[in-house]
Amino acid sequence: MHVRVHTGEKPYTCQQCGKSFAQKAALQNHMRTHSGEKPFPCQQCGNVFSRKTNLQRHMRTHSGEKPYTCHQCGKSFTQKSSLQFHMNIHTRAKPYTCEQCGKSFPAKQNLKVHMRVHTGEKPYFCKYCGKSFANAYSRKYHMRIHTVHSTFNNLLVLKEEYKDLNEMEQTDQYEKDHDFITGENATQTKTASIRKRAQKTKSNSSFTCLHCGKSFAQQETLKRHMRIHSGEKPYTCQQCGKSFAQQGALKRHMRIHSGEKPYTCQQCGK
Repeated sequence: MHVRVHTGEKPYTCQQCGKSFAQKAALQNHMRTHSGEKPFPCQQCGNVFSRKTNLQRHMRTHSGEKPYTCHQCGKSFTQKSSLQFHMNIHTRAKPYTCEQCGKSFPAKQNLKVHMRVHTGEKPYFCKYCGKSFANAYSRKYHMRIHTVHSTFNNLLVLKEEYKDLNEMEQTDQYEKDHDFITGENATQTKTASIRKRAQKTKSNSSFTCLHCGKSFAQQETLKRHMRIHSGEKPYTCQQCGKSFAQQGALKRHMRIHSGEKPYTCQQCGK
């Protein structure tokens, strides 16, 4: 059986997808990906796993055990793959390259996510509105729209009602203190005053986020703010593939690659 490691022989073939394996046990483990069987449960939290090794790795989340240690910085990890990924920080290796555009990435998962830029694949769906996303991170931010939208709508209504009431009370008090005219002309003056103040308030922050109620003076500022809710990150680092919602954040990130340190301490020169 060991000889197959050298010969490359794989006599055990999956009848469903055609994938072959050198050992019968490996085929049996693979078959669970088709059947969905997960016979290994965690006794502490109830999570179930298809392989015993997966359960063993999971148990480290409970025990806190981190057997894989980086010899360069001393940081420890629960999984060997996490250590391997971490080592790319020290070596700056990017062994995973996109065959379509030539971009390279430090981890296989990074490349997998990047490939969706080319394929257009969006496997993460919102269960409320059906909108799809290329990664789980974007969907997570999108979900906040549904969980807080109705609450914030109610708050917006209350906010407007309170604003109108507050302005009316301020106007009444102002006219009372300054002995304004009374009668029909007084009512007209009061109404005009309220409208003028309301228009001034709206002109100062005329662009309002429908998701959280924040207001902005410029439409472009609102557009940037909306990325918090949508999870959109249009600014991508060409060196490592990391994306950002704001252009300024990308510029700051690029200093990691360039080594640029534009801010100097006036006291010590560091």
